Amino acid sequence: MKTFRLFCKSDAKSHDAKWKLQFALARAGFLPPADGRVPDLCIAIGGDGTFLRMVRECDFNPTIRYCGVNTGTLGFLQEIRTDEIDHLVAGLKQGKFTEHEIAVLGAQINGEKKIKCFNEIIIRDKDMRIIKLEVRVDGVLTQRFAGDGMLVCTSAGSTGHNMALGGSVVPFILDTMQITPIAPFNSIAYRSLTNPVIVPAAGTIDLVPMNRGGSVNVCADGIVQVVDNFNKIQITLLKERIKYIKMDTHPFWEKLNKKFIG
Repeated sequence: MKTFRLFCKSDAKSHDAKWKLQFALARAGFLPPADGRVPDLCIAIGGDGTFLRMVRECDFNPTIRYCGVNTGTLGFLQEIRTDEIDHLVAGLKQGKFTEHEIAVLGAQINGEKKIKCFNEIIIRDKDMRIIKLEVRVDGVLTQRFAGDGMLVCTSAGSTGHNMALGGSVVPFILDTMQITPIAPFNSIAYRSLTNPVIVPAAGTIDLVPMNRGGSVNVCADGIVQVVDNFNKIQITLLKERIKYIKMDTHPFWEKLNKKFIG
């Protein structure tokens, strides 16, 4: 790796870390890419939101290596602390790091519009009314859902909104999808699962409205778009993966304890 690009959150702490990191990288022989060239390495400085913005702005490019320096409050994907910047740069220069490939969600809406996301996709009624969906996995009907909405996340996204909804925490090195209901409604007419469901990497998830032609909000990694005449969204894990760098200083279970339990 010889070239790098930095993505920085717009606060003083992040900018201080940016200048420190930029200087350390230059001293170690790393350079910004030439105009129009794809960098070898991208580093997010901030929280997990900055990491997601970085991956999205790079169009989920699978040739780039990605990592993060944490200046936020949670930063589960942002593994490196600001006092570990010199350790990070030394590890990058010497090749002393672990590279993991992390899955990306792909969704096709109404058989046409395609989107990608790293963490999660959320489907809700445009006017925040109860949404009624048939949930199919690999073409098989699993439930007729009624409730506030449905979330589908990657393993990397399991520690975000999914966890707040009572979903399972899954190490991001595992390729899975998770279907997590948002405020499911149960009655004689609708029998919704109240627990999340884990779907293997090769699975296909279809969310089909019981009353077609309505409007929904589709939120992919925090970016909301309105879909009119909604008739189906199909969600899979893409074959392309992004390359995530770990320095092996903070194991997953240690991060889980420190960031969520303390």
